[in-house]
Amino acid sequence: MSDNAKTFEKAAKTFQKIFRDPLILRQLSDQQVEWRFIPKRAPWYGGFWERLVGITKESLAKILERSKPTFNAFRALVADAEFILNDRPLEESSSQVGDEESLCPAHLMYGRRLNTLPYNEELAEETLDSSYAERPNELKKALVRHQTLLKQFEKRFINSYLPALREYHQATKKDQATVIKERDVVLIHDEKPRKEWKLAVVENLIRSCDG
Repeated sequence: MSDNAKTFEKAAKTFQKIFRDPLILRQLSDQQVEWRFIPKRAPWYGGFWERLVGITKESLAKILERSKPTFNAFRALVADAEFILNDRPLEESSSQVGDEESLCPAHLMYGRRLNTLPYNEELAEETLDSSYAERPNELKKALVRHQTLLKQFEKRFINSYLPALREYHQATKKDQATVIKERDVVLIHDEKPRKEWKLAVVENLIRSCDG
């Protein structure tokens, strides 16, 4: 599922040419792979990923503030932030020893959590020591800055993400049918000034699986 960004639409047209190959088409069919676009001008259809992107951007902006990292440093930070996002649990975590670990997005993409690679706890504790940054090696200083920013990002993301799971639209808490119905007159949101938005009449409601 994706929105209707021009880059996605252009890529989809390119893929359509590739899909003409019978072998590729058969493999995609066997794996039930299909690319679907959400309706145009309906960003709420992609609300679950738009909210995640918003929280991530806000968290990165807060921890970086007015600092100006190099492109490579920023790219490394975003790559590690992606690990944090894809390792977030999708179900309740168990505190019992021996229970299976909670399912996370990384399991669906790679078959394992992304943080299961060998990791040196002693080195991590040493690099977070304030005296470590005072050593002359520039690479060590860069490592300290990176790990400090990453920990700050993880804390801010969790503090923003968990409350977002409890959010819901105030207008829908009593009766969803009262929000919008057929034959309602509505304004069509546009990039133009609000006074230039067009009027329309709702002909049909397309309901998602959750209503």
